[in-house]
Amino acid sequence: MSDSFKPLTVAEILQECQKQGYYVRYHSRRSRTLLVADISTAPESVRNAIHQSAVQKIATSRTSNQTGKRKYTGEEPPVRHVRHKTADDVEPEEAEVIPPLLPITQTRLFMALPSTVEVEDCLRSFIKASSNTALKHVVCGACAREKPINETEFIPIADIPSRNQLVPEHPHIAHVLTDGVLLETIGVKNKDSVLHAHFCSDCMRDLKRNQLPTFALANRMWIGVVPDVLACLTIPEQLLISPLYTRCFVFKLHPKGWCDDDVSSMQRGMRGNVTSFPMNMDDIIDMVHGDKMPRPTSILPSIIAVTFIGRGRLPSAWLKSTFRVRRHAVLSALEWLAENNRYFRSYTIDHEILNSLPEDDVPIEILAATRQETDTAIIDLESASYVPTG
Repeated sequence: MSDSFKPLTVAEILQECQKQGYYVRYHSRRSRTLLVADISTAPESVRNAIHQSAVQKIATSRTSNQTGKRKYTGEEPPVRHVRHKTADDVEPEEAEVIPPLLPITQTRLFMALPSTVEVEDCLRSFIKASSNTALKHVVCGACAREKPINETEFIPIADIPSRNQLVPEHPHIAHVLTDGVLLETIGVKNKDSVLHAHFCSDCMRDLKRNQLPTFALANRMWIGVVPDVLACLTIPEQLLISPLYTRCFVFKLHPKGWCDDDVSSMQRGMRGNVTSFPMNMDDIIDMVHGDKMPRPTSILPSIIAVTFIGRGRLPSAWLKSTFRVRRHAVLSALEWLAENNRYFRSYTIDHEILNSLPEDDVPIEILAATRQETDTAIIDLESASYVPTG
């Protein structure tokens, strides 16, 4: 495209565009490269007109060269002049030829600026891909996992392929079957008086192969509704009524906002992460011997480690929402488990240990084992990018 317009100056190209009624964007007028890139997306009629102007300028230049020659009259001695080649002296293969105008798809320049239509299409596609509808998550009816809606299929329950795979082999009294199959009720919707359900790509792939999905509720993955007496327990409370400990937990916490400030003068609020590590099973067996519940709080420092990052004294109230132990909550959970879970029927409630638990506070064992790190640069290092900068 740039070779086709080469004989014309920028001013001549802009003048021709004005004649054709084509508006050239302001920033494209700053350089010839931007101008040619802009015209490459112009209508074909505009590009043809500019091309014809370039051809006409070349023809006019050749004519002026032929008529502008000076003749020797003989009155003065001839002066030897260095004669330059003209357009007539150039061999046909060397003559300047304006290349034909190529289709617009062949004249795209690398890194050329997009047209207004292309920019609007990109914006439209981005808005569509980032809208609430596109980013919506739904629950798979077969495995109860939350998945993006564009990774699921919404089909009638009657049309589920190999639906016999979703019939539980060992029915439970608390199972709620939907049209004879075990589904997560949150993922089931009523559409036009017909029950539909979302199914993730993993479950649909297995069902179409007449296989039981790996994470399907019917594949002994159903745990039922968690009762409130268990759902409200904090992590230390759960550990105090656990029959076995397979992992230990390391908490790393820091105050929200600026960690360089004195935490004693800040409002309550923390954030951080937790990491779990496997434990030695032989030591665990010695740790949890006996048939009494709950466990004593002295066991907590062996399975919970807390690191606080920040300057100043850590207020104990900041840890309460995460590490509190409530005596009545532990008792209610043990009574429910003894009645509804056969694995807890062999345990007896030790009221002496139960009375040693805090009424509603952080156990002193956790507070004593909490470690504080004043070097707040650790947070920046952990949140920094993995891309090397050097």
